[in-house]
Amino acid sequence: MDEIDRCMDESIRGAIGVRAPPGILRSVPRLTSGRASKTCRLQDNPVLGTGTPGDFSVVPPIYIHMKLRLFTIAAALSALPSFAHAQSTVNPFGVLIQSDWNANGVSEVITDPNVRVTAAINAHAPYLRTAFRNMSTKMSGSTWPTGDGAWTNYVTYVDGGLNCLVNFGWNNAADGMNYFVTAAELTSYGDKLGGVLDQMAALNVSNASPAVVVIENEEANIGYYGTDDRKAYLDQLAKAVTVVHAKGLKVTNGGLTDDAYNLFAWDYYTNRSPNVTLAAFFHDKLLSEDKYWTDATHTTLGDGADHAWAATKLAIARLLINGFHDDAAVFHKGYKTIGLDYINVHWYNNFWYKNGDPADVLADHKTGLEYVVTLLTQLTGIPVITNEIGLRTDDQNTPIENFAGGSTTTVRDTMNWARTTLNMPYIIWYSGPATGTGASNFPIALCDSAGGLTGYGLQFRHYIGNNNLQPQP
Repeated sequence: MDEIDRCMDESIRGAIGVRAPPGILRSVPRLTSGRASKTCRLQDNPVLGTGTPGDFSVVPPIYIHMKLRLFTIAAALSALPSFAHAQSTVNPFGVLIQSDWNANGVSEVITDPNVRVTAAINAHAPYLRTAFRNMSTKMSGSTWPTGDGAWTNYVTYVDGGLNCLVNFGWNNAADGMNYFVTAAELTSYGDKLGGVLDQMAALNVSNASPAVVVIENEEANIGYYGTDDRKAYLDQLAKAVTVVHAKGLKVTNGGLTDDAYNLFAWDYYTNRSPNVTLAAFFHDKLLSEDKYWTDATHTTLGDGADHAWAATKLAIARLLINGFHDDAAVFHKGYKTIGLDYINVHWYNNFWYKNGDPADVLADHKTGLEYVVTLLTQLTGIPVITNEIGLRTDDQNTPIENFAGGSTTTVRDTMNWARTTLNMPYIIWYSGPATGTGASNFPIALCDSAGGLTGYGLQFRHYIGNNNLQPQP
């Protein structure tokens, strides 16, 4: 019965996806794996229905036959183009392998681009994330220096048959901070971005141009860009959208991180479109730490370093998503209307996030991202991708299953969740260092220093092969 239930749930989810509008399938609850003497446990989904997480009732096994009827309804609804999608066999997976600029003191990192190509090919991943940083200082005119490591790495990846998602950064300064394009620099920025994209296209192979152009990295991250508002970033992004689309390419933002999108979702369901169930979920599960709040009852967001800059992060997230009016009352578009092809988010399980069972933490973080993807898609109509997703432990020598529910298939399960539940067109997995001082601060490694696959890398490859996922045409 478990197998029938699982297959039917996957079929229904594949037919309607997580992006069905609220209420469209109030009669399609989710059966959990719990069983009790010829009965099944039932749990409503608080996004698609009216139930409350943990609100269970007992129903007879005949309910499975009802699900067959409901699947017929769901299949019919899948013909509605506004929110339905069929399950695809296209391979959305790629890898980000030990970025040397994010080494943070790790003693053994992969810097050889050929090793990265080997690892990606071994993992059956058609995509690789890379970056071109410091455009403002490295580019002379509209040409990227061909002797620079970013360029020679890119040529190696393209020659190796990989398709790249490329982050472009403007001013990554020696002080460790990053700076957005100023109003006076916008014309030069557009020329330089267009120039390097033309330079890539001139490699004259089918995968020469980026699969997706990614503008900067983690634009809401205060550790990267400080506490200033992100108005300059939106103007930079608007210029980039125009340039990239003129080249016939796809463009996305740098990657919203979990604090930003969780605070945005909590605020939205608390103040913008009240939903007691969802507001409580984000408040109690994902924003439960004292550091976000000024009071013991967690009712008022704090700010500043002592409070994780929570209020500032919320203001940044609102501005980025919604846009803003300047002093002359001119509206500057946000993600909703700026012309993005995708909205990019970053996700980790963050096992240290709260005390308790790490399996519950993993489940909460997954559920939270499901709600965020649903919300962002409903607000914008734009598909959500991730060019950075991964799983963490507190030590690379401790199996991830010890921190994520006791399952030896945690990587495959997470891949399946991102592909079938979130339905993301691009899923780029962060592979951290396998060994070396400081490696425990990173996500689990898919490969070793020679590009050979670890046990987790084998899980990654087997999932792609077992599902017969094929590169995009």
